[in-house]
Amino acid sequence: MHPPRGSRPALPRLASRLAAALALAAALLLPAASPAMAAGVTISAEPLLAGHVRPGAWAGVRVHLENDGPLVDGELRISGSQQGRSTFGVAVQLATGASQDHILYGQPGFFGGRFVITLVSGGATVATQDVSVTAHDAYTPTTFIVAERPEGILADIRRGATVPQSNAPVVVSIGTDDLPERIEAWAAVDRLVWQDVDSSRLSRDQLTALRTWVSAGGRLTIVGGTTATTTLGAFPAEIFPFTPDRTVDASPTDLASLLGTLPVGASA
Repeated sequence: MHPPRGSRPALPRLASRLAAALALAAALLLPAASPAMAAGVTISAEPLLAGHVRPGAWAGVRVHLENDGPLVDGELRISGSQQGRSTFGVAVQLATGASQDHILYGQPGFFGGRFVITLVSGGATVATQDVSVTAHDAYTPTTFIVAERPEGILADIRRGATVPQSNAPVVVSIGTDDLPERIEAWAAVDRLVWQDVDSSRLSRDQLTALRTWVSAGGRLTIVGGTTATTTLGAFPAEIFPFTPDRTVDASPTDLASLLGTLPVGASA
């Protein structure tokens, strides 16, 4: 028995309609490509304090943005990697050829992990960058070293900070740019060691945060150097027990009366 005349052309039409419906469904289900993703925006980010944080405390991330495309008017956001964490952001405007740096502050999860930095414009994601951080509990002592040549003192400081039957200390060398400008982000710093680095490299906000941190119990250690009278000038005077005004040469014998028996290997 032959099918009714005119029924065969309906099959191609049905297949065509089915294909169109499937294509429409795929377009609705798949995430739409953001035209801004190809607009020439690049993003890079690095955590302050070399990525060492306290669980749940504030931490800072420096974000660098460059735009080789058209104007982007949006918001730069930071959020923790854990679901449900709060998101914080600042408004940004990137003109063509713009190169900008921003400091964002967020709260990492209790196990560290990472921050997610996102640039959003018009409801679409323009660029994103993950930033890894390491969380240390309150029982892990942390020491951050700002020094012209940290390799000369790192081992001794680590040895001095190690306490038997306690968590191994975290001893990290950082630059002046790694110190946060907000006191809330200093929670990860137990001790700051400073040696032979010009304090004028710190911004006014960094110096204010440092002073507040010291007044709250933070331990600032100034290690001897030949440039103390000039490199310490920007520090608030009230954080020092005295103000150095000159340098003197001292021999091991001169120090013996203060420190006791000379260490093995020291020459008088």
